[in-house]
Formats: sequence, C-alpha cells, structure tokens
Amino acid sequence: MDEGLGYKRIHKVLVKEGFEVGKSPNCVNSMIKKKLKREEFLNKKDKVEYKDFKIEGVKNTSYLTNNNF
Repeated sequence: MDEGLGYKRIHKVLVKEGFEVGKSPNCVNSMIKKKLKREEFLNKKDKVEYKDFKIEGVKNTSYLTNNNF
C-alpha cells in the first residue's frame, strides 16, 4: 500500500526546502485536490451533438439608407 508521500510529509519537505507554503499541512492537501480536479476537467472529453437545425438568413437593408452618417 505504498502510494508515495502523504500531504503532511510533502508539507514538511516543501518547508525544509524553503518553498513558501502555508503554515498548515492542509494547504498542501487542498493544492493537491485542486490540481487533481483541474487535470480531470482539462482531460474531460466534450460531448458534442448536432440535431436537426435550420439556418436562416435575414437581409439587413438599413445600411443602404443615408441615416447612418
């Protein structure tokens, strides 16, 4: 069940190496959660589906008048 370092140990290492992190190990835990959530969001495939639709054009003749000046 070796999953690497826990967030408390990661916090200790970061502080020891001189990184500016919060005083509480929970800040590292929240950073990890945010990173995982961001990766999940960015790797999510969009589901695009087109159904029956119409394209209509409307002729705009207002540019032909002299009132535009």
